[in-house]
Amino acid sequence: MKTQSSLLPALLLPVLMAGSPVSAQLIISEVQVDPVGANAGNQIVEITNVSGAGFNPAGWQICAPFTYASLANIEIPNRGVVRLHLGQSGTNTATDQFFPNFQFRTLSNADTFALYIPTNLFLPSQMRDFVSWGGGLARTGEAVSVGLWPSTQESVTLPSGEGRSIARINTNNDASAWIQENDPTLGSLNLEGSFSFGSGCAGAGGLPTIDAAGAIPSIDSSFAVSMSNLPPIGIMDIPVGIIGFTDKMSGALPLPLDLGLIGLTGCTLYTSLNKTQTLTNNNGSGSWDVVVPNNPDIFGFHFFLQVVVFDSSIASPGIPLRLSNAIDGRIGN
Repeated sequence: MKTQSSLLPALLLPVLMAGSPVSAQLIISEVQVDPVGANAGNQIVEITNVSGAGFNPAGWQICAPFTYASLANIEIPNRGVVRLHLGQSGTNTATDQFFPNFQFRTLSNADTFALYIPTNLFLPSQMRDFVSWGGGLARTGEAVSVGLWPSTQESVTLPSGEGRSIARINTNNDASAWIQENDPTLGSLNLEGSFSFGSGCAGAGGLPTIDAAGAIPSIDSSFAVSMSNLPPIGIMDIPVGIIGFTDKMSGALPLPLDLGLIGLTGCTLYTSLNKTQTLTNNNGSGSWDVVVPNNPDIFGFHFFLQVVVFDSSIASPGIPLRLSNAIDGRIGN
């Protein structure tokens, strides 16, 4: 992937190569609905941890109205996925959980599915993710009321044919975040899209945030990322975009890397430091265009984006740096 690169300023590199844990968040990332035909009963809902840290979902509830069940006591790693096998028996593992027929019902071609945090299941405020497909309406009004779905009139279209799924391509909360998938990727990250994960650390402008607005980074195109909540006050408050090729290691250091030990309380580095690009701060906001080359061999390639920004409001001896959340970009065609 090609970008305009620059060296990190002298202060920045040693700091990043040296925060509180981010809030855990799960999303529904793929759904296979197969109630009839040769694969009848092969119903799987995949969930993904997009928190930026490991997370144990014990006690979280899954709901296909009006059936509920609790997720098991397991540790889902950062960027990890878990398959929920509905209507099937089996042994729960770190990557697969089973909900036999007596515990959870069969999904239909017009249905909904939701995730709830452990307490007060029946309160809409406890819902954390939601999807409707085929015109399913149950609990849709509640999802709309808490901003997890745009309208009771909106629903994802199921693909026709056996063994297909709907797959999520970004972390938006609407039907456009889902595509019909002829070759399901259940059990692994979806092939294309842009997923926000983790959290920024607060500075003069609030929590620095980057967002790809659900765009799919495509071969031979420019991938637009917006920046918001940057420090709005100083001419030296310059953002630097980081492009990484892994979210596992940065040099010899494991990711995500808590930077609290070096004085950046609440800040986390989520990506390796492969390329950087100096960006423009327009009084607290800005845009970042990442160019994807014309190379068909990079379809499905993952890259990771994060922004670090100087914050002149941070007085000495504090380190005048703040970091954003991160984006996992997966190149489509």
